[in-house]
Amino acid sequence: GITRLHEGKGFVNDGAFSFMEPFLGVFQEGKTTYYGPPVPVKEEDKPPEEEQIARRKAAVENMTNIGMDERERRGNAGKIFQKVTIAYALYSSLILDSGDSEGRLARFAIILPLFFAFGYTKSAESGFEISPKQDFGDVDGTGVRKIEDQSLARAFMEKVNQMNTDTGIEALVLATAFAILPQELTFKLAASTLFLGGLYLLKGKIPESMK
Repeated sequence: GITRLHEGKGFVNDGAFSFMEPFLGVFQEGKTTYYGPPVPVKEEDKPPEEEQIARRKAAVENMTNIGMDERERRGNAGKIFQKVTIAYALYSSLILDSGDSEGRLARFAIILPLFFAFGYTKSAESGFEISPKQDFGDVDGTGVRKIEDQSLARAFMEKVNQMNTDTGIEALVLATAFAILPQELTFKLAASTLFLGGLYLLKGKIPESMK
């Protein structure tokens, strides 16, 4: 099973990503997630009680465990990692890859920014925390709260484990495809992309004497 409620231990994740839990202190009661890591909640930032209740209700109805502010931040983080991925694709193709096996490994390393780009984007779209610790939620603007309904916590875990699995598979497939492409092809594609990107950035800024 993906998750189960162990007698005497409470909620336990025994899925594929359970090994990550000891290394991630994302959900800490009294704090809120900020691009993932926990930060203290300022008292003046907490919404009124009525708004807190409405947010918690909406989170249960929509099956989410992070708030809209954090989802927006993660969407922005996903876009940043997309740019990092593109930059690394150009760098590894033009600089790191000399046509040998080490060059292919250098290109395969694009799996790291790909994973974070997919992960942050999926987290933003779904409203799910990617941490393997899912018996907590951060949705009402007051910080992390424990989810008392263990069946709901298990439902979150199943969905998050599936999301993380999909993210890993997608990143692995794309990184492998990028790594096995011929070096001559990736070099030409990267050089063409860089050239066309330069022309776009210089559009309207080229002196008439140089045209």
